[in-house]
Amino acid sequence: MRLERLRPLSRSGPASVALLFAVAALALAPVLLNGIGRGDSAYYNLLWSSQIAPRWPADLYLRWLPDSFGGRGAPTFYFYPPAAYWLDAAIDWLTGRSMPGRWRLAVTTWLLFALSGITMRGWLIRYVPPPMALLAGVALVLAPYHLLDHYWRAALAELTAIAVLPVA
Repeated sequence: MRLERLRPLSRSGPASVALLFAVAALALAPVLLNGIGRGDSAYYNLLWSSQIAPRWPADLYLRWLPDSFGGRGAPTFYFYPPAAYWLDAAIDWLTGRSMPGRWRLAVTTWLLFALSGITMRGWLIRYVPPPMALLAGVALVLAPYHLLDHYWRAALAELTAIAVLPVA
């Protein structure tokens, strides 16, 4: 392995991360100001997060959602990836369970958008100059499909996959 690959990311690393958080905040300004929107899956996101957050961290991998379908429950997380809801539950726990669900999901989405840019930059910094890697991170945060995925579909699992894809 060449030593060049082990070099630090760059001296502008913290500034780049701050810029990516700011770009994500601008892209999600309507959501951060008004709470989670009305995408296709927004109702399910709110419903599922309201059942996971109070039980976290005591039950880290809640597969059965007991309050769904009028209290009969649902096996949602046997087939739907729960990572975004774990992040949402961690935010709920860190804020002392004081943040309403629609705002908490807005913060979760903001973190996922920023994380997608950060991971893209982190992946590319080894192969291209730091400004180009940062530009690629900004481009991913502002990518039309990425924005459509949130504003129209509200697909939290897909947003999480986009955020961790450069790491994989």
